[in-house]
Order: sequence, then structure tokens, then C-alpha cells
Amino acid sequence: MEKIIEGVYKLKINLPFTWTPEMNIYIIMGDEITLIDTGPGDIKSLQSISDSLKDIELELKDIDKIINTHEHVEHFAGDEEIKKASGATVSAHKKAAKIIQNFTRYISELFNAIRGADIEPRMKAVAERYLYLQSSISSSKVEKPLKNGEVVDLGSFALEAIHTPGHAPGHICFYDEKRKILFSGDQVLGTGTPFVGYGITDLVIDRVANKLGIKKVEYGNMTDYLNSLERLLSLDIKLILPAHGPIVGEPYKKIREDIDRKLLREQMILKALESGENTLEELTRKAYGSFQLDYLLKGSTLAYIDRLLALGKIEKILKENQTYNKLK
Repeated sequence: MEKIIEGVYKLKINLPFTWTPEMNIYIIMGDEITLIDTGPGDIKSLQSISDSLKDIELELKDIDKIINTHEHVEHFAGDEEIKKASGATVSAHKKAAKIIQNFTRYISELFNAIRGADIEPRMKAVAERYLYLQSSISSSKVEKPLKNGEVVDLGSFALEAIHTPGHAPGHICFYDEKRKILFSGDQVLGTGTPFVGYGITDLVIDRVANKLGIKKVEYGNMTDYLNSLERLLSLDIKLILPAHGPIVGEPYKKIREDIDRKLLREQMILKALESGENTLEELTRKAYGSFQLDYLLKGSTLAYIDRLLALGKIEKILKENQTYNKLK
């Protein structure tokens, strides 16, 4: 447990993911005791939260409010167990709330849909294993769905919800104007930049959307992500408290670095296309130089392709049942 400023503590917990081994949960000691995010919901992480609360003479039952930055599992999976212990209420963006409140049914329906779907066997196996790991996560009622600009009133703290889609459609940063602190979730990380694109479940949902009755599937969106970073530059920020990695003491430098890093990768993709038509696999290899975690890398490349298509810089062509991308 680390005290950041008076009334704000950071708790680091371990995650069962090789690509994201740790995350930060923040405890705010306002008139109402509040957690920002709740971890993956497993026994170890819940015990870690409970033990850390004891360091500041609190227990799980003392939690009044939970704020979820977005709808990815490590940020909300602990909600229900903490609510059972405390009666806490949950706040999240209205788009995130739809996932958080219906997560158990959503995973079950997706599991059933992919079993009979015509999906490449390796992708199906990876998706089924991923969904199995998430099948034990409980849905949790979101008592306060938030929209951009709403303020979460904690008495001595007031947190403005800044809707920052891109990494996730329902992502929110929480801004304390008085203290000039931004709780950035995954929008701004302590080191590096977040994944933006199609996760493994997104890739699968794209194949079975009709079967699930989904008319519009929302994925990670690179243009939204970059626009969200630009919006953060307009805030008066002294400190960024991210969900992963160290605290950011030079906010504007880090935000501009994140923008530049994503745009550099975009230029690498455009450079690769100068040589002619490229498949998704070819572009991914040229942009990242590796197929480790290949579905994530392909998913990220897809987000760049979507952006470049929307900007009118590239076009898709279909030849012999294979999709290629080329410069316009």
C-alpha cells in the first residue's frame, strides 16, 4: 500500500495474465470510502485488497462506492464479492455498465455461439480457453451509469467522469480538478501504451455477431483513442494515476509520447504498404516484427487498418478469397 497524497492510496495487485502481470487499485478516503477498480475477482486479489485495507484500519465492509474505469475484466471482476461484503454501489460509464451487468450471460451465450461456428480451429481453441477462464466471473449491478462530464461526489473529493473511448468503448478517466489528479485507468499507462484493437473475443464476436443477434459490434478504436488523448491535454493535470505501471509525474510529456508512439506505428504500416498489396498477416509482421501473442498483434493492426480506411488513405481488395490492403 502506498500513500499518494492525503486521502489517496495505491494498492498494487498481481494479475493472472502474462501480458499484464500487475495492476493498481486506488482507495480514496473521502466522506465515502471508494475503490477505483476491483481487480480480477480471484481469491488472491480479493485477499490482497482486504489485507491492504487493514493497513489503513479499514475492512471490505467499509467500502461505500466502487468506480470502474471500464469493462475489461480485471477492472470490475471483484465488484460483486466486494458488494456482498459491504453493500457498496457501483458507478461506470453506461456502455461499460451493459457489459458489467450482463457479463455472465454474455460469456455463456458467446461460448455457445462459437461451438458450432465456422472459425479457424486454433482461434476457436484460444477463444474457448479464454472464455472458460472468465466463466466464473459474476455480473454485478451498476447502480450509477455515468455519462461524460458527470461528477462522482465523494464529499471531500469530487471526480469528473471524462469519457475516453478507444481502448474500450466505455472507458472513463476520473479527474479531480481541485487536486489536479487524473485517475487514467488504461487510457494512459505508467509505461508504454495500452492495447487498442480487436481482442480475441472481439475477433470471435465478429464471426458470430448474427448468431448472437448483435447488429453493431464495438471494438477498440484507434482514432477514438488518439482523440481521447488529445482531450486530456486540455486538462490541468499535475499527476496521472494509471491502472498499470508507475505514477506519471510529467503528464503532458507522457500523453504526447503516447500519441507519437501510436502514430509512428501507423507510419510503419503505411511504409509497408508502399511495397504493394499486403495481407493482415504480412502487415502485422512488418509492423511488429513478431507473432508472439499473434492474435493481439493482429487485432492491433486491424485497428490501424480501420483508421486508415476511414481516413481514405488505403483500400481493401479481394483476390482469390484473400483480403489485401493497398495504398489509395
